[in-house]
Amino acid sequence: MHRTVLSCVLRGHGPGDAAAEVLMKKMLTTVEAVLDASGTRDNEKRGYAAHWWKNYLLLCDWLPNEDRIQIRGPTYAFLHQSVYGAAAKQAGKKLSYKTWMSCKAEGLVLVAALLPGSDPKRLKASRSARHSKCATTLM
Repeated sequence: MHRTVLSCVLRGHGPGDAAAEVLMKKMLTTVEAVLDASGTRDNEKRGYAAHWWKNYLLLCDWLPNEDRIQIRGPTYAFLHQSVYGAAAKQAGKKLSYKTWMSCKAEGLVLVAALLPGSDPKRLKASRSARHSKCATTLM
């Protein structure tokens, strides 16, 4: 052990460098483990999906009094397959349906930062009610 410490010192490394290296590796692993809003580890594919959700939710109706975004239009399965799926497949970042849906929480946090007076903890997104099936006529 004495020879090892002596050779390290002669090469310019102090006795505490080995301990500092271990602590640095631990710190880097915790810093690199960035978590998103859903509490899972964030990566490039999940980031792509979260930004897709952000852009999609910005197109939807925002109800500031209820602190809610109302989603209208096609089903989630259609959005995943045809809208998100086509673009994500081309970019090489397509996620499964369940994982893609879990990225909606991170998308809501990103949207809340852009909407004035919106609280990221309270902002929700939900589909519109389908109980009003009144016939609409175009004039």
